Amino acid sequence: MVLLNNIIPFTLIAWGQQTISGGLAAILNSNTAFAAVFIAAIFIPSEPLDARRVIGTLIGIIGVVLVIGMDALTEITLASLSQLAILLATISYALGSVWGKTRLSSYKPLDIACGTLLVGSVIVAPIMVLADGIPDLAAFEWKFITILIGLSIAGTAFAYVIYYRILELAGASSLMLVTIIVPIFAVSIDAIILSKWISAQTLGGFVIISLGLSLIDGRIWWLIAKRLKAR
Repeated sequence: MVLLNNIIPFTLIAWGQQTISGGLAAILNSNTAFAAVFIAAIFIPSEPLDARRVIGTLIGIIGVVLVIGMDALTEITLASLSQLAILLATISYALGSVWGKTRLSSYKPLDIACGTLLVGSVIVAPIMVLADGIPDLAAFEWKFITILIGLSIAGTAFAYVIYYRILELAGASSLMLVTIIVPIFAVSIDAIILSKWISAQTLGGFVIISLGLSLIDGRIWWLIAKRLKAR
């Protein structure tokens, strides 16, 4: 679980975001839900693959391709490799959600969150020292420290307690639908704080991805159909 849900995706996303914006990375991260639908259908009998989920996934993949751009599919650049890294991270996340549902469902969410983060730290710390040497703590600025605190406590530790609780209640494929919400905040923060605006093509791709995710979930369309029948 540590490898699939922490070490592999965290490393790939951190590397990819050196080249692409947080907003774009968050949109590409929506592919997690599409990967989770197929992987969950293989390993979790209670989450079968039906026509609605297949159609939603295919629409979402079209949106992901639009976000990446056809140019990235025909030539290899640092930006395209960064986007590929994010997509590989989403597959790892999807595998992690299925592994958590099938192998860790008997444990409490707080225990899983604590255990995975502690084990991940034990594994990664020696690798980091061997690769980059002992960090120079004197170089840590207060701004950098506050960012680390925000990412580690709010964005990871607290978030994972909620993550595993939702996994327990809703299942792997439903859990990954949260990726429809993440891009909204990421793109907004990028624009407001960093003045990084996404292109019209990326925005269009996100709209298509959102449509695919809403079809996989089905509840919005069920409510619309219910109201239309009531009229």
